[in-house]
Amino acid sequence: MPDRSRKKPKAPVAGEPTLDAYIAAFPTAVQKVLTRIRRIVQKAAPEAEERIVYRIPTFVLGKNLVHFAAFEKHVGFYPTPSAMEHFRSELAGFKTAKGSVQFPLTEPIPYDLIKTIVAFRVKEARGKQSLRCMSLMIEAAHGETCRMVSGQTPTDRRRLYSQVSQGVEIGGRCGGSAESRRRCN
Repeated sequence: MPDRSRKKPKAPVAGEPTLDAYIAAFPTAVQKVLTRIRRIVQKAAPEAEERIVYRIPTFVLGKNLVHFAAFEKHVGFYPTPSAMEHFRSELAGFKTAKGSVQFPLTEPIPYDLIKTIVAFRVKEARGKQSLRCMSLMIEAAHGETCRMVSGQTPTDRRRLYSQVSQGVEIGGRCGGSAESRRRCN
């Protein structure tokens, strides 16, 4: 069975772009906006990893959490389509697309809204990590690729996860071994 433990954070390579370098490339007023957005995300997701992805600042928590970028007349914020759908009414006054919103630099930046969206994305990302963890625990218990989780309702998945994490017999085999829990954490 392949090792599915979490990958260790990649150390920056010399010459690889950094968030500091990205932010420093803009005028002072834009730097302040980008720095404040960066701090909001850092505070909401302290365990998220900072990267440059698609040539823009990105925070990764398992997968891409949020991206942001500066342009001549606006700051782009990219929290994923699920967040855009969830906050559709709050974002109604801004130019939006499926997974992005533009905040004009000529208007006040809605930092509180950004904070709320990031908190939503963190909760969403942690939920997906829990589901992945449950899948790994079931795989460890059954020694095969997990098919038990797909197609389940959220309530059934939570019940199944609870049973596995407590070591309850599922399908005749015990789940929730120390090894499977270690692989998830």
